[in-house]
Amino acid sequence: MVQTNEAWTWFNDCSVGGSQDDENPVKDPDLPVPPSSGGGGGSPGNGGGGSAPPPPTVGGVYYDLPHFPTFVSLGDSYAAGIGSGSQAENKWDAQADYQCFTTVNAYGHSFWTTNLGDKSFDFLACTGDKIENVLTEGSHGRPSQISILKDQIGGSQLGMATLSIGGNDAMFAEVAIRCLFFGMNSCDQYMADAELAVVDMRPKLVSTYRAILDAVDYQYFTLIVTGYASFFNDEDQSGFGAADENCDKQTISVVEEDNVLNKHVPYLTRSIRTELNRAVQAMNKQIQLAVGEVQALYPFKRVKFVDMEPLFDGHRFCDKGDDGKLLDLEDVYFFVPYADDITETGHELNPRDSDGTKVDLTKRDAAGSECESWTGYFADLWDCAWAQAVAQTGSDDPVDVKVNGEKYPDIAGRSLSFITKNGLYKAMHPKSIVHQKLAKLIMSEWKVWGVAD
Repeated sequence: MVQTNEAWTWFNDCSVGGSQDDENPVKDPDLPVPPSSGGGGGSPGNGGGGSAPPPPTVGGVYYDLPHFPTFVSLGDSYAAGIGSGSQAENKWDAQADYQCFTTVNAYGHSFWTTNLGDKSFDFLACTGDKIENVLTEGSHGRPSQISILKDQIGGSQLGMATLSIGGNDAMFAEVAIRCLFFGMNSCDQYMADAELAVVDMRPKLVSTYRAILDAVDYQYFTLIVTGYASFFNDEDQSGFGAADENCDKQTISVVEEDNVLNKHVPYLTRSIRTELNRAVQAMNKQIQLAVGEVQALYPFKRVKFVDMEPLFDGHRFCDKGDDGKLLDLEDVYFFVPYADDITETGHELNPRDSDGTKVDLTKRDAAGSECESWTGYFADLWDCAWAQAVAQTGSDDPVDVKVNGEKYPDIAGRSLSFITKNGLYKAMHPKSIVHQKLAKLIMSEWKVWGVAD
């Protein structure tokens, strides 16, 4: 529990006299003073100022969530919720020409509609954003997320924010695209680079969390940080001979194997499953350590970690059903291109998969500057991966390359130029059911955090 030098006692009989009455606190000179009730953001040492009423009342219990005037969702595609339901009505996404792919079932949006629907909500999360896009650089023609927060929203009445960030800095998308969907020669190098990026992530995360906390005036502001999720069941399945029982013999390749991939079929071997899982788990550990480090600097503002890993139990790639067979892709809680969504009420097709802007994967120059280092927006990862995969095999006619019909029957026989952005870019992201469960988990965790700690 947060300690200060002030406490209140309520008396049944106020005739005791002196200063001990219902109106005045009892003060202990050996404990720290509480933060000022007015002023700006303050320093880490005092937890910041703020003009909102202090939440501790009796027993250190915080006000319920509806007390907060405003709520913000920050971060990357995990926070934006790409693929999970229809497009959100979001003025901040509109500023980015709707390239943030924010959705109505994203956990931040779900949390708002369920618990804070009568309060202000700003949905700043954006697919493809990295730490620099939260802090300084912005993306898709709009300012950085923290600049919007400070300059256009204002931190004086912001009581709570959610954040998912770091996955793009850890190159998870690059690795998934190269290693799982195209089987590219560069897979091993990018996997090694991703592991190194994760090792160096903690200081960047600490700076991000502190910048957000310092941008908010409210002295009891809470930042809720969500992690990422392991993609696979990485148990040894080599003893199973049947393909539908052994994930080592499975692939989620986007294109037909014999047409482009040749000998580079990206099978889901235990090795690649284990490597990718370890990278995600290491990232989650870095996030938790950073959260703990920052929390120690702010005695009143709070930063909390929420683990989404358990929400995927039994529904990862290579998990099996009660019949001992591998789950169908439609029952996995991660998207693949054009996979049906799953909500808490059942399966449904994402309406944006058959509508929206098409992306022609046949028009990029594999050796061009835009594909040299994949430093552009999230779309470049897919577009350039396709161009480089074609160049890798020496194909002269990429326009005729077809989708892997066995894994993606709904779009079998289509040219890759048919693909819509939402249908493709949502791959490896959580489906709606995870976002909806995560919103509930945050609420249940809040009740545990309700007593100041």
